[in-house]
Amino acid sequence: MSATVENFISCEVIQAALEDVWKKDMASALNTPPVETNFTNFLLSDANRASVVQEYVAPSTGDSPTHRQMRVIYERRGDADDVSTTVTPSCSATNGISQKSKIYTIDTTQGVKDSFKVTPEHLYLVCQGSEELFARQIAKSIDKCRRKMEKILIQKSTSLVGSFRSGESNVSSNVKTVKTKFSDGSLDWNLIQEVRRASLAMGYGSLPIAIGFGELDNYMSAVDSGCSGLNGLDIGKYAGKAGLPYIPAIGITDASYGYGDANHFITTALGAMQVLRFNANIGAEGIFTIDLPNMKKTVLFDPASGLGFDFNWNWAPCGDITVEIGLAFDLIGLPNDMYESTDALSGVTGVNEYVITNP
Repeated sequence: MSATVENFISCEVIQAALEDVWKKDMASALNTPPVETNFTNFLLSDANRASVVQEYVAPSTGDSPTHRQMRVIYERRGDADDVSTTVTPSCSATNGISQKSKIYTIDTTQGVKDSFKVTPEHLYLVCQGSEELFARQIAKSIDKCRRKMEKILIQKSTSLVGSFRSGESNVSSNVKTVKTKFSDGSLDWNLIQEVRRASLAMGYGSLPIAIGFGELDNYMSAVDSGCSGLNGLDIGKYAGKAGLPYIPAIGITDASYGYGDANHFITTALGAMQVLRFNANIGAEGIFTIDLPNMKKTVLFDPASGLGFDFNWNWAPCGDITVEIGLAFDLIGLPNDMYESTDALSGVTGVNEYVITNP
């Protein structure tokens, strides 16, 4: 963890912000490439969010004062081999009705948090107004939290990977091997076909969403250019018809949070992964929300992602102003026992891992 000692630059006769002198987007402290937050934005999108999952988990007894829980009820689809081919009424049955459930727990002390402090007397030294300066620093903190949240969500997504349908080819330890090139180095259109077919066989219910970077990004860029492959096939047109939506997320290649190489990627069905969030600063005024000159507790919403971050402002008498911004969250996936152990879909969760290995 790094720390910066407060050291404002005194206001001179001429002082200009870096982004006002050079290209604004590149020089701005808030310049975050989309590939650093694409995965988070996808998970929070209307297309992915499931209406049955609470965005903000309500308080419950749980197993700890800092834990909040949500229970999901589901039924297995049953084994088709249990069905008899004899239709004569027998007035008896061997199979009963049963339900299963899974409890999802969110630890309200775990998530992302950033903080900074300001000595009020030092505000007179800078050319910026104090409101502008604080707004900018708060925006920086939210941006930092979003980028760290992306890394954590990617890390958690790798633990939600499930099985492929029984009998799927080129699968070892729940990882399917695919390739992007033929032996002569030309582009292999079969990756799109392989991923789409495998996903349909698992009952994704939607086009698979591919999430990755590195080798997959090279492949998708080449596909988008409309290169022609073997046998006169226009891969660009083929990809558009076959359908493989792609979300570039650089964190997938991160050694600490992702797979640590350029060859792995995951696919997910829409809604298979959901973000649970908890805000401590929502509730009774004066307890959970406070608006006083020297203390503020509320929720600030990031316009870029729609995320609500807990905002805590404290001004110690004759001391520093301390600002904290944070959010407790977790990533959850479908239960891995939705299907009977004898079912061809046993272990399927709607999230799958692939590795690209070229000849």
